[in-house]
Amino acid sequence: MILGSDEMSIYAYKLALMFKDKKDGNINLIISNLYDKVNDRLNAVQYAETARHYFLKNKMESKVSDAEENIKRLKRKYGMKTASSS
Repeated sequence: MILGSDEMSIYAYKLALMFKDKKDGNINLIISNLYDKVNDRLNAVQYAETARHYFLKNKMESKVSDAEENIKRLKRKYGMKTASSS
């Protein structure tokens, strides 16, 4: 299987999570953005939500806000329901 540069980047960052700390919100957010770049909506949202979780847990309020905005943007982009839409 031949991977493009985006897929290689995703693999590299996921590998970094294995060796660093799976609870690193920044890396999870980067992975989310990479999945968005290759139009993988489910993984993009999942990793953004994971990032938000760890930012909340580590009391990183400005990062929580960034992650929440990213989640909203992704859900709008991909036509997914948000918590505020019923």
